[in-house]
Amino acid sequence: GMQSFGEDENTLYYSDNEKLFKWDLQKNSVVDLGLPASQFSVSAVGQTLALSDRQRVGILNTANQTFNQLTVPIGYSDKMALSPDGSNLFTLEYQKNEVKIWNTATGEQTGSLVPVGDFAQNNFDAIVPSPDGKNLAEYENNGGYQAIVWDLVEKSSKILSSDKAITALCFSGDGSLIVTGLDDGSVSFYDAQTLTLINNLPLGTQSIVSMTISADNRYLVLSDNKGRAYVYTIIES
Repeated sequence: GMQSFGEDENTLYYSDNEKLFKWDLQKNSVVDLGLPASQFSVSAVGQTLALSDRQRVGILNTANQTFNQLTVPIGYSDKMALSPDGSNLFTLEYQKNEVKIWNTATGEQTGSLVPVGDFAQNNFDAIVPSPDGKNLAEYENNGGYQAIVWDLVEKSSKILSSDKAITALCFSGDGSLIVTGLDDGSVSFYDAQTLTLINNLPLGTQSIVSMTISADNRYLVLSDNKGRAYVYTIIES
């Protein structure tokens, strides 16, 4: 499934690929929110969720519990992600590397990011915006060795290259680091601006399939291909 921190470091939303759940980490209690969510995205401030049932996109405001259905088209294998403030939705159509940008209030498309050269032919299938709103990463989470990192202000891109297959990717809570989960169960940390490799940590898990970091950079949550989830405390060094 998928997981993402919500309005604070004690709230984790996750999906079993069908329904959306809210997990209070402090109380260790789980609530079924009763909403279909084959995939979902949470804004960095934690008050906006985008939900998809593989055909439509809905926007849930957790502050006032309102739900708004959008006309944004999304297919069975398409991917989506919210901007940090929840005002924009990024979508990636299956087998097409163009990232479309939508206004979540109106449902209108406001822009796009289109790879050029050799990367226009790659089958990227995952997108991750940075919490500071400056960057967006586009990658192949089924064993690719490279990712495109977009500068959302300049609309320019750089290439992050890995010597091991990338199976998951996220940004640190402040957007300064890119963290990749790899098929050997290790995690790599990169500078988000220079894409310089800072460290690689073998965690002894199976291949990592999803991961997220809390807004305060205290916790790293990941799941492996055996259906197990892990919570790590991050110690900066």
